Amino acid sequence: MLARGGGDNLEIFDKTVIAKASLRLASFFVTAIGHAKDVPLLQKIADKAFITPTALGQYLKDVYNNTKEQLENSKAKLIDAVKKQLEANYGQQLQNLNEKLLSNEELNKKE
Repeated sequence: MLARGGGDNLEIFDKTVIAKASLRLASFFVTAIGHAKDVPLLQKIADKAFITPTALGQYLKDVYNNTKEQLENSKAKLIDAVKKQLEANYGQQLQNLNEKLLSNEELNKKE
């Protein structure tokens, strides 16, 4: 990921040697260089290019918030599933104990 705000000396991002090196990267290459009007060579060949560093920051914030929301939903679903399983197990145990109590009471009445 390469981000740099606008201003002077953006011509370095038009150098072919840097562009060629970025094309050999094994990872996903993201840029956010300058302002919307600035479109250097490096920005054109990136896997994903944002018009400004601010736009990149907003994108990363959105990804973070969406990921966090998905995680919270996953945790809530897991907690609900565990709760249901525990309730089912305890319900079955309670039913078994009640049946034992009834059986014991019937035996005691016969004695």
